Amino acid sequence: MNVFFKGLLLILLFMELTISKGFSGESSKKDSLHNAIYLSLDLKILQGGNQIDKDGLIHKFEAPVIHLFRTNINNPKGTILLLPGGAYMVLSAKAEGVNTAQFLNTEGFDVALLEYHIVSDSKTRDLALEDALKAFRLIKSNPKSMGLHKGRIGIMGYSAGGHLAARTVQNLKKKELPDDLILTYPAYLDETLPGTLNHSVIPPKDPKGRLFLLISDNDRPEWVKSCQEYTKIWKDAGGFTSFQLLHNGGHGFGIPKNPADAVQNWTSLLKVFLETKSGI
Repeated sequence: MNVFFKGLLLILLFMELTISKGFSGESSKKDSLHNAIYLSLDLKILQGGNQIDKDGLIHKFEAPVIHLFRTNINNPKGTILLLPGGAYMVLSAKAEGVNTAQFLNTEGFDVALLEYHIVSDSKTRDLALEDALKAFRLIKSNPKSMGLHKGRIGIMGYSAGGHLAARTVQNLKKKELPDDLILTYPAYLDETLPGTLNHSVIPPKDPKGRLFLLISDNDRPEWVKSCQEYTKIWKDAGGFTSFQLLHNGGHGFGIPKNPADAVQNWTSLLKVFLETKSGI
């Protein structure tokens, strides 16, 4: 009888340790995810992202990566998915990536910098779109699990990343739309559907969020015009807009290490937008 009870006691002790270990492992995994810096799109913790070369660009793409930057501001405002540019050939990981993320952190936003597909093949743009949609839906559905704040959930993109940001919004359902869409000198918005004059990328029919769009007057004329048209469609559909046309700003300027040195001090315009609760 004693042997039986001793055996039963050992079994119960083993089960308790196993369950305890299981819960501990689950908790540890959640804590690790909460503090992770690099994540894959299936939420696996990574040791780093794609290599950034000395010129501040990612030339060699291995796999899509989410690089997380969390704000230290006491009253965080939300989270922004950041899409750097680079003509779908490279990624401007410094000026349009890390520096921008750090600037947004000072404005009270967590940032998920997405290193999306580049230089793949004729399907590069569609692969990049899949990356962006999956990343945004992860952020939108459960930011807390990644140590990110809810509040306002936005998307920001530069150049080709701006094109990707606009395509992402176009392919989201109404209930998924971001609170803010920030397009900085977006490229390719002038492109049309094959055999038509209709733009291939257009705003949502009923934009619930706000649009900030900035481009220079000496950028490509067709890009300037398409940006003006995109903003008008957004506004005519009842959405809030802020269109900023810089004088002689050029293209691809991003944000320098010191945001105060930004071209035409354009970051001050973005700062006003981020601090304003309604349209401007």
